Amino acid sequence: MLKVVDHKIVIDEDQAEIVCYIFNQYTIGAYINEIYDYLIYNCIPYRGDLFRHSTVYNTLKNEKYTGIYRLNGKLYQNIYPAIIPAELVNVALKQSLSFTL
Repeated sequence: MLKVVDHKIVIDEDQAEIVCYIFNQYTIGAYINEIYDYLIYNCIPYRGDLFRHSTVYNTLKNEKYTGIYRLNGKLYQNIYPAIIPAELVNVALKQSLSFTL
């Protein structure tokens, strides 16, 4: 994910690997429960604690991993360093919408 170093937002490579895993697994057809089970089984931490289902789900909806940030209806790009290509986030969002319809 992201962290602040010397007053700059940079990629936390260890956490970014987990974010990439979540997106890649979801877009190839893994269910959130399967991703969650893998993270728990392998004791992969999230902010010093274990992942929750909601954390996995919210990760998949979070545009900041593409470098996009929305605030008060305005779109800001390149605020955050991109971890995930925008296309991959769009695929994940479309898949999650198809499950909620």
